[in-house]
Amino acid sequence: MTSRVFMHKQISIQACAYVFLFVWMYVYMCLGNVEYMYVCICGRFLHDMFMCTCVCVFFVCACVCFIELCDVYLKYYANHFCIICEYIYVCVCVCVCVCVCVWRERERERERERERERERERERERERERERERERERERERE
Repeated sequence: MTSRVFMHKQISIQACAYVFLFVWMYVYMCLGNVEYMYVCICGRFLHDMFMCTCVCVFFVCACVCFIELCDVYLKYYANHFCIICEYIYVCVCVCVCVCVCVWRERERERERERERERERERERERERERERERERERERERE
């Protein structure tokens, strides 16, 4: 009986960690702008490494909760099924994580490309302005 109570407490702690990390990742993925609060402090690379660590902890907690819930509630005969489900779950989670990382990197690249295009457009505009100024100078010299 004691081990069962211990298992339930352990699952409760893991479930709390799971919910906390889920909320954190929800805020990170959906609000996006939150990242700028601390990107300035630790830089883009450390920021991404930190978030990847959070994602990994999140998925590990989810897997552990899932396995232990299977062990506690479905008993021994379901263990093999739970392990297969765990592998499927982990594969799906890793794929989602990789897709999100790739998508975010592509978004950053698009933003950098848009910024370069804006800079080129400003440079062309400055060049046109200089050309107009030269034309005016030539007109003044002729007069």
